[in-house]
Amino acid sequence: MKKTISSKLIRLNMSLVIFALFLMSFMSMFFIQNYLEKQLIKDLISESRLIQRISQNESTGKRGINKESLKSNLDSNYKIYKREFESQSIIFANRNGSYQPIFYSSKRNVLDNESIEFIIKNVENHKYNFKFTSNKVEYLAVARNTKNISSNNRTSHGFILTYISNNTTTEIIKGISKILFFSMILSACICIFVIFFASRKITDPIIKLTNLAKEISNRNFNSTFSIDTGDELESLSNSINKMACNIKDYDTNQKHFFQNISHELKTPLMSIQGYAEGVRDNVFDDNEKPLNIIIDESNRVKKYVEDIIFLSRLEMLDISFEYKFCSLNEIIISSIEKIESIAILRDIDIIYNPSEDIHLNIDKDKFIQALINLLSNCLKYTKDTVGVDTIKTNNCYKIKIWDNGNGFNKDDLNKMFNRFYKGEKEGSGIGMSIVQKIIDNHNGTISASNRDNGGAEFTIKIPIN
Repeated sequence: MKKTISSKLIRLNMSLVIFALFLMSFMSMFFIQNYLEKQLIKDLISESRLIQRISQNESTGKRGINKESLKSNLDSNYKIYKREFESQSIIFANRNGSYQPIFYSSKRNVLDNESIEFIIKNVENHKYNFKFTSNKVEYLAVARNTKNISSNNRTSHGFILTYISNNTTTEIIKGISKILFFSMILSACICIFVIFFASRKITDPIIKLTNLAKEISNRNFNSTFSIDTGDELESLSNSINKMACNIKDYDTNQKHFFQNISHELKTPLMSIQGYAEGVRDNVFDDNEKPLNIIIDESNRVKKYVEDIIFLSRLEMLDISFEYKFCSLNEIIISSIEKIESIAILRDIDIIYNPSEDIHLNIDKDKFIQALINLLSNCLKYTKDTVGVDTIKTNNCYKIKIWDNGNGFNKDDLNKMFNRFYKGEKEGSGIGMSIVQKIIDNHNGTISASNRDNGGAEFTIKIPIN
């Protein structure tokens, strides 16, 4: 079964929530138990002080401790102090070098001999707060040294042991555990509810974006989906929508390109076929002219095919660029010389006044090809003048190639360098794409605009560094 992002998010978050709840419960129980034990020890210390004071008052000026009177005083003081837990106390007196219990606050003695020996040993080693086990029950104990304990006309020193069963804390912990358990169950249910809707909030846009991607893969580029979440999903949605628009434009331009190039190739091929058939059937008295036309049209077809191959290799990065420092003035002059014959035949002036020369790290042959494409475009649409200007700035070198024709219309300006775009006038739409690719490989930029005084202008910017 295919796993969904929603199910993965729910499982992950539930695992984190359950782990966090168990960790919180464990830490809570640990700290609560420590806190209760500390509170019990504080109560035991207070109680041992109370017993010490009362026992010493009972012993003063009397034959010894009156157990019934001491018990009565303890009970009345317990009521005043409002003890929270039931504890027991034993007074030990030192007789003949050994400690013996002489008073029990409770009629029921829960201590066995082994535990009493353990208690006495701890007191002799000056350990006054400790735990001990008697009859398989754990107790918290506080011992307190005391003097002037009188019993049977004998005065001695000893200690007061106040202890309480640790089952008291265990019972409290059990009660808290039940509360925490039901709290965990309730919290888990609430978390499942929240996580479910939170995961749906995240995954629903992803599902819709997936469906949008499927529509695009089926060449349905008109489908769009916008997300207003203010996060990465919104950025992804905008990117997919933009990608769909770009693919749609690319697809449309590609169709136009094949239509255009088919038309451009169809005309010379029909001309070649017609003149070739005429030569074969001896239609012409002189075959030199039709053969020259066949050769010219063949070269025209060859140029189209070469441009297509060159552009495809540029886009596939299958062409290596050989960069070296060259004189920009020499490159511009060389480009002008290669198309100067066309300008002379059409009675067009090419104006270029070389300024301060600069050497740029460029591929000379490909850069010349780019300039020739731009100059040829200007020669097609100019009235009588084409110009080249160079401008040096702090960080780049600008080359402006312009003409005094009618300029660009709005559609041409917006789509001039789009792949496969062809304007209303003649041409295959390949030349400008080749120019842009060459300039891009030189880390430069190219733009087209209309001049203020009429005509079109191309601006190339090549970084100096």
